[in-house]
Amino acid sequence: MKRARFDLPMPGVALSPESVGRLMAEPWRYGFISLLGRIGADPRIDPVGTARRPQAEPFRLGQAPSLAFAPREIADVREVNGRLKIRLLSLGMFGPNGPLPIHMTEIAREREQNRRNATLVNFLDIFHHRYLTLLYRAWASAQAAAGLDRKDDETFSFFVASLAGHDPAEIAGRPFPGHARHVPMHTFMQTSMRSVQRGPVALWPPRMGTRSAA
Repeated sequence: MKRARFDLPMPGVALSPESVGRLMAEPWRYGFISLLGRIGADPRIDPVGTARRPQAEPFRLGQAPSLAFAPREIADVREVNGRLKIRLLSLGMFGPNGPLPIHMTEIAREREQNRRNATLVNFLDIFHHRYLTLLYRAWASAQAAAGLDRKDDETFSFFVASLAGHDPAEIAGRPFPGHARHVPMHTFMQTSMRSVQRGPVALWPPRMGTRSAA
């Protein structure tokens, strides 16, 4: 299959035109969460799920009406009015797993495919986009690794530092980031006990080959 080229109005770091062309040609190779994570890694746009206006987001989310159980997450990807239109097969109002009666999915599908009338689908996509972006934001807020792509969107360092009484702003200027300064638990305990006892502290039992002969 020939891959399309699409000059998306986004920096090529997070999602290059080659990646967009591959996404359009082979949408089944991508997942909903991973794709939004790659798009949201672009520092020039608002984090996914936080934009106040639709114009601030270079993509739109929706659902393709289908009567079948979803064999994959992403149905198709195309360009609509200069934006990336991503349609899912599930997680929306249509389909056997959706909240709407199944005949509504049949009506929307018949109108879109046979009459080229996507009015109902486009109307529900208004709600789909907001719901799906908030769903991703809820997932990302509970995942420590989801915020590592953007420094301004990383919150777990603040949560962990607060437990120890540290302010991340005070240590932000250090040479190594917080995740790179983590040490093994036994080394941390040994250092802490040495400070409290004000004397030498050793691990017990000693490592093999370090015990002195009697």
